[in-house]
Amino acid sequence: MNEQNTPQKQNTTNIRVIVVAVIITALVVGSIVYALQSSRLKSSKQSFQKQITLLQNQINQLKQTQQNQNQQATQPTTSQNQNNQPVVNQNENDNQQVNQPQKIVYSNPQYGFSLTFPQTWKGYIAKNRTLNWGSLGTSDSIDFGFPTQDSLFNVSIHTKSQWQQIKSEKGPTPTYLGENNQYVFGYSVAQYAANDTIIARMKEIQNIIKTFKVTK
Repeated sequence: MNEQNTPQKQNTTNIRVIVVAVIITALVVGSIVYALQSSRLKSSKQSFQKQITLLQNQINQLKQTQQNQNQQATQPTTSQNQNNQPVVNQNENDNQQVNQPQKIVYSNPQYGFSLTFPQTWKGYIAKNRTLNWGSLGTSDSIDFGFPTQDSLFNVSIHTKSQWQQIKSEKGPTPTYLGENNQYVFGYSVAQYAANDTIIARMKEIQNIIKTFKVTK
């Protein structure tokens, strides 16, 4: 009877050994697979991190480029009015400190006068317009404004005899601005404003008028 049980016990022992070996093998294989997966994930994470860093650097470079372009766009420019007369925008003083607001100078070499604008007038337009004074004839003038409203104020140019005749007439006439040997200059301000921004610019006109200078 004991001899019959011995093979059964041996078989049971063998099965247990096999099961334990299978479990150990599975654990070892699982550990290896896990280690490989962890290594791959770490490698992928590092690769993604490098890509993110590269993209961030590119974004920073684009921001810096845009900032430089914006700074260049704020530099004074020279444009042409409708009659091809130069509207010169330049610094009032090239030696002024960087932290001081820059001024914009309009210079008219044809009639010999200049005006200085604050930076809030950057992008203004100046165009010629002929004024009709009826029996007193016509006179040249220059409108100053913006695309939204092209005439916030007007500088008119008259001969001295015409100016005297205009001032003797009844009705609204330009306000005296200055004169040189040839011309008398007057100015008029618009009676309406297209929007709040234009209202703010019109409040600055009197300070601009004070900068009027005869240049010849």
